[in-house]
Amino acid sequence: MRAKVTQNLINIPNVLSWRATATDADAVHYKADDAADQAAERGASAYLAVLRAEARIAARQADSSFAAELLDIAKQQVAAGVGISLDVTRAESQLADAKAKLIATRGERDRAVLQLRHELSLADAAPLVIGDSLRAPSDEDRMGREEDIMQNALQHRADFKAARSSLDGARMHARAAAAERLPSVALYADHGSNGKETDRMLGTYSYGLQVSLPIFDGLHLESKKAEERARQREAEVNQARVALASAQGMTAMIQ
Repeated sequence: MRAKVTQNLINIPNVLSWRATATDADAVHYKADDAADQAAERGASAYLAVLRAEARIAARQADSSFAAELLDIAKQQVAAGVGISLDVTRAESQLADAKAKLIATRGERDRAVLQLRHELSLADAAPLVIGDSLRAPSDEDRMGREEDIMQNALQHRADFKAARSSLDGARMHARAAAAERLPSVALYADHGSNGKETDRMLGTYSYGLQVSLPIFDGLHLESKKAEERARQREAEVNQARVALASAQGMTAMIQ
């Protein structure tokens, strides 16, 4: 019966793999933050759509009131003998068109409210009160230079952080795969008993350092290196895509 204990002292691939795993965990965390940001963005867009519909309803109501006043004026002019019936017909047509637009705008408002409830995961029976409209922008809200805005966006956007962490993890995995060609150093200790008869067993032991070096593994390491390099290139393309999308989105907002 023998027992052997081995403890790695120097194993560069394992260290790099551990660091890559930690970087992958950061990428997953940033992806969760990005999902939360996207949900907040959809909720804000739905809220703005409701406010926009409310403002349009107010405008359509004003148009309807104005059209009704024009109709009264046209009728009064016809009654006074200073107008023609065609003016009344034209005013009635304008009033009907204003009322139709008001009905359509109310339908848009109702759809926007339903979308807002959906984004907020509110039941139909749950109360929903739309607050005051957004204030007008002030001088303090003025944006800085476009370069500064782009740089700030890339530093704080969760999707770009996730892409950057994924790229760092892919690079670390590629380094770990390449480092598997390096030797590893381990400390070992062996203890046991030897003998032909159980009542005459001799205790033996050995300990020391062992160095392991991969020589031939059926091209497994080469395949793994190629796989990790492909993963790194994919992460590089994804980071460039996210950076471009961020830049385009910020440019559209600025313009």
